[in-house]
Amino acid sequence: MRLLLLVLGLLLTGPVAAESARPLVMASIEPLAMMLREVLGDSAEVRTLMLPNQSEHHSSFTPAQARLVREADLLVWLGAEAEPALAALVRRHGRHQLALSALEGVHWRGGDGHHHHHADQDHADDHGLGLDPHVWLWPDNMVRLAAGLSQHAALFPELELAPRQQQFAAQVERETSAARTLLAPLAAVPYLSQHNPWGYYAEAMGLRQPLVVSEQLEDALGAQRFARLSAEVREARVRCILAEPEARLALLQRLCPQCTVQPLDPVARTRTTIVYSDFLRETVTTFAQCLRQR
Repeated sequence: MRLLLLVLGLLLTGPVAAESARPLVMASIEPLAMMLREVLGDSAEVRTLMLPNQSEHHSSFTPAQARLVREADLLVWLGAEAEPALAALVRRHGRHQLALSALEGVHWRGGDGHHHHHADQDHADDHGLGLDPHVWLWPDNMVRLAAGLSQHAALFPELELAPRQQQFAAQVERETSAARTLLAPLAAVPYLSQHNPWGYYAEAMGLRQPLVVSEQLEDALGAQRFARLSAEVREARVRCILAEPEARLALLQRLCPQCTVQPLDPVARTRTTIVYSDFLRETVTTFAQCLRQR
């Protein structure tokens, strides 16, 4: 009887022990978690640090989030330039990390209108120029981040990481090529956005940049600016509004009453079960649906 109980105990506790043995990999935001799910599969427990009701622009982190950063076997994030609110938390609590900004060949859009392809140590001067933090919307950057996981391959001893990285790179290339083909006839179509989280994506896909209400989401829109922007919208015959969750929808509809409003979250905060390739596919579909409203 004692032997039977021991066997039953092993059978019952085995899966739980196996589950707990998986490394905990924290992604700062959901698009990074999407890449990790696609590349790492079941070899890791992938979780997202940013809560759905938090903004990647301004965040105060909870004690529970600080504990997750401390307990994570690996934290994958964009880096201090793109996520300054997280930088202090990483300095205090982070053990092992992989920052996109520390990798060579990453494509950055600067506030000066120029592009940067430097590693972390070269960004000290760029920070004052205001780097565009939506760097995951340049698909090749996510390929480079996936390749960076090789630095931490020891965390996943049973995973053949290199083939998974290659498969991810090939899939992202297929999705990007298909998106460019789909969007090519719409390349010159104007659209309106509260601010511009779409700079990387528009550049990658050959689209024009959106008409932007304000540089920052919280900026007020004065009467003169409203009048000038209304005239631009009419003259350009804008018919598409891409509305991120924080967008001031009533204001956008006043600026463009003839527009179709297409909700689209650049951070995909509620898309917690899909992978990065799915995210690219959903994004191009939404862009195409909106830009076709002429």
